[in-house]
Amino acid sequence: MEELKQLLFNDWVYTLIVLSTCTFYLLIAYGIYRCFRKPRTIEPKAMMPSLQQLEELYGAPSDMIALSPTKCNQADSVILVYEDAGFLVINGSKVLMSDVASVTFNNSSIPWESPEYQILIQTPASIIRLFVGYDSEWAKSVTVQIRSCLPDNVR
Repeated sequence: MEELKQLLFNDWVYTLIVLSTCTFYLLIAYGIYRCFRKPRTIEPKAMMPSLQQLEELYGAPSDMIALSPTKCNQADSVILVYEDAGFLVINGSKVLMSDVASVTFNNSSIPWESPEYQILIQTPASIIRLFVGYDSEWAKSVTVQIRSCLPDNVR
């Protein structure tokens, strides 16, 4: 019985020594990590100009196309159409109507998400993706509205 107590006590001491050593090295590693890590910097998000600012910059549009019926007062959910000047304002940036190669819509979801539709506007420089919600008929309607504003060679 005495030998069993001696063995248990010795194992407990060894276990305590191993745990304290591991804890000590983990604390040292954490201290080194804290010394050499880069501080987190939050990039300021570029502010989208308001509709009022866009109208002051480009003038009154000849037409406005709403991409999302719930956010019609935001510049990123409205396309401003300037037919006389020949350009569109999409997400606050000017896109010439002559630069638009095609306009289409598709379902951008993945199998385990609900289907969110997007409108794709292809220009020589890039493809502009505009999210229009979860209704395929709404996406089709917005696509038709955009195409009706463009010159005949794009439609």
